[in-house]
Amino acid sequence: MHSILLKCGERPLERTIKRQVMNMIYYDKASASEIPRVSVLIGDTSANAMHYFCKDCHVDRRSIDLVGSHAKAIWLLSMPEDGQTHSALMMLEGSVIAVKPGIRAVTGFHDQAASRQGASLIDFFDALFLYHPNEPRACQNIGCMANVGFIPPDNAGGLDECYEFDTGPGNVPSTLLYNTTPTASECMTKTAKRASIIQ
Repeated sequence: MHSILLKCGERPLERTIKRQVMNMIYYDKASASEIPRVSVLIGDTSANAMHYFCKDCHVDRRSIDLVGSHAKAIWLLSMPEDGQTHSALMMLEGSVIAVKPGIRAVTGFHDQAASRQGASLIDFFDALFLYHPNEPRACQNIGCMANVGFIPPDNAGGLDECYEFDTGPGNVPSTLLYNTTPTASECMTKTAKRASIIQ
């Protein structure tokens, strides 16, 4: 498989919604009414971001066949202890993304049924692009929770035997570093320099 990046863009999550999400994570509690409400708000925010992306990048919405969204990770327990359940709570109402722009949407990249770690659909996507018939490959994904996917060569099972597992916090340390710099302007002007130091 081959891919070409045609356009890219980003929009920040609205501060009020971000605060609601972070409170749910930090205090580990939410009401039954709050969970679906926040999920719909995140879906609506994502749909709006896609609208602005198409507008800013001059992309005809009718030319888009499929939209994929990982959703917002609220809770991830991939290595449960006794008495706990292997589970993840990913919040984003996919139907809002599908209906509002009128484009097919794929969400829910965490495979809970097979008790797998990592974002399984993401790692399968990586496997399709990085697979080599004679060489093993590995791909590190850095999200809220980082995970690494392994793609064996044909003599070890190939794509049928690809697997993934979580490796620890992903963008949380970098976000903390960003938020603890003296000023936002300093961070913005020195982003490249700081990134090169981190790497």
